[in-house]
Amino acid sequence: MALRRALLATCLVSLTLACGGGTLDDDLAALEASYHAGDYAAVEAEAPKVLERAEAESAPESKVWKAEKLRLQSLARQGSGKATLAELERLSGAHASKVDAALYVGICNMLAATPEAALDAVDVLDAGGKRFPADAEKFKNLAKVLAESGGDAVNEKLSQLGYL
Repeated sequence: MALRRALLATCLVSLTLACGGGTLDDDLAALEASYHAGDYAAVEAEAPKVLERAEAESAPESKVWKAEKLRLQSLARQGSGKATLAELERLSGAHASKVDAALYVGICNMLAATPEAALDAVDVLDAGGKRFPADAEKFKNLAKVLAESGGDAVNEKLSQLGYL
């Protein structure tokens, strides 16, 4: 059933973007459908096209941010830790008002849910803690959660960074 939904979402995104007859809102809806179907690779592949269209149409920041955020979350859900952190840093400049401590925490949790990205989750945690020192308590609490489920390498890295 999940595979079927993912295939349907991928077809919807491909058709919407390939036909070019829809609106930017249609493209965003298709991108969101792929994300919710768990087809993160499709979101990552199609988001740049949606962002290009948004730029060409001088779309409002809210629409651009929606595509950017879906792409960021898709990278995290795929366990692409280094790319996710780089994208977070880029978005911190391009959309500074939208990038906050809660976004870093959410992205960190998404990465931590992917075992091969657990160490990268610590990097996101640390970057967020440095970027938002006023929210240090959120990041310390998250570090405790990561320590409980992350294994020896995660605990060692958290200790080296001063979280444990």
